[in-house]
Amino acid sequence: EGDDELPLSSFMRFTSPGAPEPEMFPGLDGGKGRLRPEHLDLRELTLGLPPRRIPAVEHRGVTPRQMQQLLLFLKQRCDQHGLIRGWYDPKTKVALRYRTFNFHHLLHWVIRPLTQQLKCSFVEAFAASDSHHGKPHSEMQNSPPKWLASHWWGESVLDFTKRISGHAGQK
Repeated sequence: EGDDELPLSSFMRFTSPGAPEPEMFPGLDGGKGRLRPEHLDLRELTLGLPPRRIPAVEHRGVTPRQMQQLLLFLKQRCDQHGLIRGWYDPKTKVALRYRTFNFHHLLHWVIRPLTQQLKCSFVEAFAASDSHHGKPHSEMQNSPPKWLASHWWGESVLDFTKRISGHAGQK
């Protein structure tokens, strides 16, 4: 909601004074209540399906549709202020916001736990649950990406996804 109004230059960093604290969950982390990546159930991202192996590394490009699915997954975990419930920057321990969630955060909270658990690449984890025009991805041919988009790891995942979706014509 309101994502279209977000300017691409909206990189907001929180520092200690006045920074939001992440939500705590009693009983987690030895009673400290801090959520950690290994506590997450990421099966929603894969629909509980096993990974679809993609042997050719050059065919493992993440699609704009998959990035949009990821944003939906993140947004569903937000409170009314846009804070991702319980998620925090691993270095600063400051609560994470949907609009400023970057690729470092994505690696810590989603990519590393998902790929370690499933023992596959990020796109292979997503591939079985992705579909194109009603056809299950498992029935689709592997094809090389049509273009490559580079990014800065500190960039907002939301901003990057908006740009590549616009480039692909998938708003």
